[in-house]
Amino acid sequence: MKMPVSRVCSEHKVHVNILGDLNIAIDVTENRYNIPLDNLFGIAARKNPKRSFLFVSKLLGKHIPVYPQIPRISGALLADMFLCEIEGKKAFNSSLLVSALADQKFIPGALEEIEGAAPLLSKPTLFIGFAETATGLGHAMYEAFAGNAGFVHTTRDSIVELQSCFAFEEEHSHATSHRCYVPNDSFFDKFDRIVLVDDEITTGKTCLNFIKVLKDKYPGKEYIITSILDWRDSFAISKYEELNIKTLALLRGQICCNNVPVKVPGVVTPKNEGEFVKVDNVNLTSENKKLFTLESSQGMQSLVSYSEMTGRFGITSEENRQVKEETLKYAQMLSKKRIYDQSLCMGLGEFIYLPSLIASGMGEGIMYQSTTRSPIHSLSQRGYPVKNVIWCASPEDPAITNYIYNVVPGQYREVFVFSEREMGQQCKNHMAKELSKVGIKHLVFVAITSA
Repeated sequence: MKMPVSRVCSEHKVHVNILGDLNIAIDVTENRYNIPLDNLFGIAARKNPKRSFLFVSKLLGKHIPVYPQIPRISGALLADMFLCEIEGKKAFNSSLLVSALADQKFIPGALEEIEGAAPLLSKPTLFIGFAETATGLGHAMYEAFAGNAGFVHTTRDSIVELQSCFAFEEEHSHATSHRCYVPNDSFFDKFDRIVLVDDEITTGKTCLNFIKVLKDKYPGKEYIITSILDWRDSFAISKYEELNIKTLALLRGQICCNNVPVKVPGVVTPKNEGEFVKVDNVNLTSENKKLFTLESSQGMQSLVSYSEMTGRFGITSEENRQVKEETLKYAQMLSKKRIYDQSLCMGLGEFIYLPSLIASGMGEGIMYQSTTRSPIHSLSQRGYPVKNVIWCASPEDPAITNYIYNVVPGQYREVFVFSEREMGQQCKNHMAKELSKVGIKHLVFVAITSA
């Protein structure tokens, strides 16, 4: 009989076997803050022939539910690393931030540290977060600085009225196309330095391709890459050194995998049809909205609204105060809608960071995660990081499947679903039906709508 998941660990080496087929070996070469690997990620098998496994982050609020403050603290750790290595300054009490990743009791102190010690950058710096997973991480890193910073994230969305200032393809992703929309080309002229933010660097080719595109269009910039994980081999590292591109990561190492597909037991879906769910709809009005035509993967067009606070169209430090004030106001409103002591707040797709900020102010007993396009094998076994999966179509593109992981039966009674705009009734009905099967009694759809 195959063991579902086995793991052998030492201080610097980890070997993981999934279902006797998939073998992953990790050799850690640098752990900047000595964060235990179990606090950073789990390892799961995924449905992707290019790479059959996935590091499932415990910092992002994506596949695994986290305390809603964790994404912000994770971004501040990247900011601390950046300031120490690039500007030679000490930013935050990093030990406190690391402690908060492992123990909830340190979270209030970590947030006070981030608020009180927010540094200024020595030169205008633009942070770019990669869609889908690192949109929140990039925003959190950018927001840790008090000034002289800007932020934009790449997007999978195809917006008819806007021309992407660049476009490129990601080699290892399940969704490869990246676009970037800023008010105008002069937006990049404000910045001397560009920092690319991702959750993981594997071969490093994506970042190099991205920098080449940027250099061709916006020459004369300094480029730095920051990530949680860096798995580049010596050859890839030498390529970066030749181009004088600095890279910073919380954890570095080498990985070796036999990359074979695994035979996962069939997913057991709840037999019950679900019970009655109380559904509420809450519209949070904002003046920071824009209307654009979104083109789906099937060529269908629809008029949708976007929040300007996400960074999808570029934001700067001067706007941070307004974002914080607005998210706090939203949090106070939504806390009054809670019925149960334990609630899950959930963002959709690229809409990660703002929902986490709102969730952070909604009181105790809140966990946070977001939907994803990434297809991962679920396995309800000890030691495996993805216990179950709920399928749902993207609200804007029915041809694209989104996944909700790790909402296990009986874990919550209440879910708040955050979207940049009001969802269609069909999507709401489907999500309500599926969540009812895992014991959800109260479902609140929260939309950011025009004032």
